[in-house]
Amino acid sequence: MSETIGSGPYMGLSGSACGREIQDRDWSATPLGPMKSWSPSLLSLILMILGCPTPMFLAWGPKLNVFYNDAYIPILGPRVKSALGRPFADLWADHWAELRPIVEATLAGESRWLVDVQLDRERDGVTQESWWTFTFSPARNEIGAIMGLISLSSETTQRVVAERERNSTDRHLKRLISAGCSIGAWDWDVVADRVKADPSFALLYGVDPARAAEGAPIAEFFSGIHPDDRERVQAEVQEAMRAGGVFTSVYRLAGEGGIERHVVAQGRCIFDDAGNCVRFPGVSFDVTGQIDDMQPKPARLAKRLIY
Repeated sequence: MSETIGSGPYMGLSGSACGREIQDRDWSATPLGPMKSWSPSLLSLILMILGCPTPMFLAWGPKLNVFYNDAYIPILGPRVKSALGRPFADLWADHWAELRPIVEATLAGESRWLVDVQLDRERDGVTQESWWTFTFSPARNEIGAIMGLISLSSETTQRVVAERERNSTDRHLKRLISAGCSIGAWDWDVVADRVKADPSFALLYGVDPARAAEGAPIAEFFSGIHPDDRERVQAEVQEAMRAGGVFTSVYRLAGEGGIERHVVAQGRCIFDDAGNCVRFPGVSFDVTGQIDDMQPKPARLAKRLIY
């Protein structure tokens, strides 16, 4: 097709996989007509989304024929085989009931957005759950008439999964409280390396309650953790301080006379303006005897308790 040569108004299409696919397509049978008849505004919007590193798509014309950039391909998953140029309502037919009022509002001149929409997508050949937030805005031609819509997407999977796991953890901890489990609280001043704790926490970890009330180094509390679990728990604490997440762990304490106790611990990091963890408060629950078939296998236990 002469009009798809990478020069003039079409310069830039060949710079991406989606752009080359647009060039190679015969559009004459679509409502958009051959590419040489496309308006400057349509070409400009297509070039804009193709050059954007963030997932974007454009739906244009009476049938809302779809264009998208390379970053949007993972969202399409298996749909990508027939997505380019397809009417938007056909492409997302299985989501059309929820999308239709949003599309209609956008075509009426309003902006809309969808938050944390779950989509199954392929990663390395494996179908996995993912969550996305989409914005929808009117797409206008050179005289300001609305000809379609344009959408910007951002993946929120990491946040959604973290919130889901945190909520699951909180529910389990509430059940432990309602079951009457012994609870102890701590507050670690990371900068000064002083842990202040209530008597219940101190006794659980084998630290003198009076010393814990004044503040003791974190190493004294770590020494109360079962030797087989200590290194893992220390690594989990360091990871929470590095990544800024919630610390949750299940492990054993080495009690007096060789009696093991099982605890669930949860803490949250507090950071200064430079991103350094300066405080680390939390709670521990003595769950010994509260879980059926208790075995000293913290990794398996943690999965069952928390997830």
